[in-house]
Amino acid sequence: KRHRDGRAALRRQCEHEARAKLLRLRALYLDVAARPADLERLLVGSLKTFLVILRHVLHLRGVDQPMAYPDVLAAGERLLGPLPAFRRVLEHRSGRHRLGRRDVREEFSRHLADAERVVAAVDALHD
Repeated sequence: KRHRDGRAALRRQCEHEARAKLLRLRALYLDVAARPADLERLLVGSLKTFLVILRHVLHLRGVDQPMAYPDVLAAGERLLGPLPAFRRVLEHRSGRHRLGRRDVREEFSRHLADAERVVAAVDALHD
């Protein structure tokens, strides 16, 4: 019972964090949408947040907890299907891919869709 209670508490915390971070991401977008450099920083910064949430989803689903962000993303994609915007931002973060300044708003839209899929995965968890 203690394990089940702990799991339920972690799931509730994860739900709260996921929804709050998604709302914050949308609000921050409104502040930086006209400034590509700031929007790029928002993409990179929010990726880490959603990968941490995804790591918790994996843990709650019984998947061995990967630690490095590329491992978390790969395991998350096995669970949810491709998360292409997250992958591009992760590659951008590591220097393997550059986000075009003119395309950064479109990329944000795709990034938001991936974040929403992570939040939906949290919502789908059951005690």
